[in-house]
Amino acid sequence: MVLVDHSGSNQTISEHLRNSSGHLTALMRIVAPDAEVAFTYFSDHKDGVRCQQYSDFIPPTEQGDKVLYSSLDRVQPAHGQDIPEAIECALRDAAEVNFAHVAPKDRTLVLVTDSVPHGMEGYTGTDDGCPHQVG
Repeated sequence: MVLVDHSGSNQTISEHLRNSSGHLTALMRIVAPDAEVAFTYFSDHKDGVRCQQYSDFIPPTEQGDKVLYSSLDRVQPAHGQDIPEAIECALRDAAEVNFAHVAPKDRTLVLVTDSVPHGMEGYTGTDDGCPHQVG
């Protein structure tokens, strides 16, 4: 599972990941042909329905690449409101995914961000907080 900060400050990186889905699945076919990947694009709670945008889990096949590309093509811009992003909720939701037949030792989580989560100890900037009190 790949969690990608899709706020304005990380937009260049998130766009590159969206646009390179074919390269990712081609590499997966070589390195881990039985693996599956899913993306969650997250930003700030104030982005409403755009706070977390998901792709389906897909296998590294040509059909899987089409599904992933189509899914990621629907990700809408999100800009956040304060510096912290909803990383805490994205991590919580990723931890609650039912991976069924995939053993915990075979799971990988990749976090792509340039920010801190809401409620991070020691952060002194403006933080509107997590409305779900996740922290």
